Order: sequence, then C-alpha cells, then structure tokens
Amino acid sequence: MQELQQELVFKKVLITGIDGFTGGYMEKFLINKGYDVYGTVFGNNKLNKNHFQCDIRNKIEVNSVIRNVCPDFILHFAAISFVEEKNKNLMYDVNVFGTQNLLECIIENNLKPEKVIIVSSAAVYGEQNTTILSEDLCPKPINHYGYSKYIVERITSTFFSKLKIIVVRPFNYTGVRQSKKFIIPKIVSHFSENLSSIEISMCLESLITLMM
Repeated sequence: MQELQQELVFKKVLITGIDGFTGGYMEKFLINKGYDVYGTVFGNNKLNKNHFQCDIRNKIEVNSVIRNVCPDFILHFAAISFVEEKNKNLMYDVNVFGTQNLLECIIENNLKPEKVIIVSSAAVYGEQNTTILSEDLCPKPINHYGYSKYIVERITSTFFSKLKIIVVRPFNYTGVRQSKKFIIPKIVSHFSENLSSIEISMCLESLITLMM
C-alpha cells in the first residue's frame, strides 16, 4: 500500500474548471488519494499555485496550461452547466469549442494521458418513451444545453483513435456550495432563511431535464 501511495504522488491530474462545484470536490478527493492536482480557473486566482487562470475558449491559454502541467490524467469539467443560460452563443463556445481546444492541445503537445474524462450530460437523452435510459438510445436533446453536450460527444468521438477517452453522462446531482441559481440549492436557501415564498421561473424543457 505504501509503495502504491508513493507512486501516485507523481501522477499529475489536470481538472478544468477546478473552481466549480464538481471540480472543488474532485480536487479534495484526489489530493487525499495522493495525486498531484492542478486546475484551470476562469477568474484571477492567486491563492493556489496549482491553479492557472485560463479561458477554455482561448486555445493559446489552454495550450499553455497543457504544456506547463503535462498531466497524466485530465478531467474536463469546465462548462456552462446552467440550462437556463441566456447567452446561447456562450454555451456553445465554452462547451463545444472549449472541449475541442482542450483535445487539440493534448494532441499538438504530443501528450499521451493515461485517461481523459470528458463530461457530457444525461440531458442528451431528451424525451424518450421509456422509463429506463440506456446508452443504446438515440439522443434527442430538447434544449441548447443538451444539444451542446451532444455536439461535444460527437467531436470527442473523432479523438477516440488518438487518446484514451471516457465520456460520461451524469444526471442531476447537488450538494453544499452549488450555486443558488440551481433549483435545489435555491429551495434550500429559501427554507433556511424562513422566507414565506419562492419564485421559480422554469421552462418546460428545464422541468423535463430536472425530472430525468
């Protein structure tokens, strides 16, 4: 066990969007497992030397991080994950072209990570006439978030022959520190503040996504 822990210390993990809801939890988990963890943050961060300011839409910035870290594992969490995001162009720029930038930079730097995990979403399933969702189903996204993630999957598939990639489709999950713009944290915050009412604006597409 001791030899295994010593070996893991030298394994570098890069988490894009490490300052996000999922990235923060994963960073803590991997550090406790003995990994050397690095990450990208969108805003300016001077508190953690292993965090690099990086706009995933900017290929030059992405390339700089990849070249400096040379990670053994990459977890791609940076994304616009709020279904109701009003700026649809931003959603596609970050989710689709940000992912493409990352994958291209890995190839262009001649890196061979042991694993690259690309996060898609269960939103790609959309409306299916079945109670059990399977990867065998044909994706039928019903909103731009789902569409953007499905495009991410298709672009990622063109790199399967070059990189060891796993694409995951997580369903809805929540926890401490999730943004209050999401439905469950919003309800919890209103309850904890003893507010008498709550205003929830949700389109039918978002409601279906929440129920999946």
